[in-house]
Amino acid sequence: MDDEKLLQTTLTGEVVQPIRLYYQIVDKKRLIDSFKQLRCMDFDRVNNRWVWLYSHESTVLKFKKSYSSIPKEAHPIVIGSFFLRSGDELLLDLRSFDRAIEAVPFFDKYVGQTAARVTHAAVVNRLFDAKEQFPPNLDVFFYSGEMVERDTDKRAPEVEKFPVHFYEDGIGSLKTTLRIRQIMAFQHWKGNTDYTLLDVIKTTISGKG
Repeated sequence: MDDEKLLQTTLTGEVVQPIRLYYQIVDKKRLIDSFKQLRCMDFDRVNNRWVWLYSHESTVLKFKKSYSSIPKEAHPIVIGSFFLRSGDELLLDLRSFDRAIEAVPFFDKYVGQTAARVTHAAVVNRLFDAKEQFPPNLDVFFYSGEMVERDTDKRAPEVEKFPVHFYEDGIGSLKTTLRIRQIMAFQHWKGNTDYTLLDVIKTTISGKG
């Protein structure tokens, strides 16, 4: 059908679902020095951001499309954007949950907790049509008054912020949190708008998912 919606995906093949990771800067000089040493990082003066590229050190990361399967003319691909805010806040904007799951351990390895520590994540609990476009940063979602802190509401707001316990629990906790929300978003995309996080959990436990 001509009017059928097409799901938006990234150049590396994942479904687009914006996420912002919040870092507390521990040592700004160490942080910038670490970025400068990584060949997959580059400073974008036009947009005042550090871009994380799918190149060099990051080519080993697992996305839907491998580095070698993507045409050379499509490179370099920006897989994340870092923004330094006032004070000790560092933001990492990503277009997919998969990229966030790869980003947290990647930067823990190459930058380390002595430079910056991930503290929170904010997510958009919906999927997007292929025609929708985003600016270089994702403030349009995450500086919105609509963003709420996670609570016990199983219906989940469209824009939601919650703590990340990577240093205590590893990446598994964040991965599970994001996967549950992505399943819910898929159901909403298909028209099942009453589908909740609790429904995801019940389906997973029953083995029907």
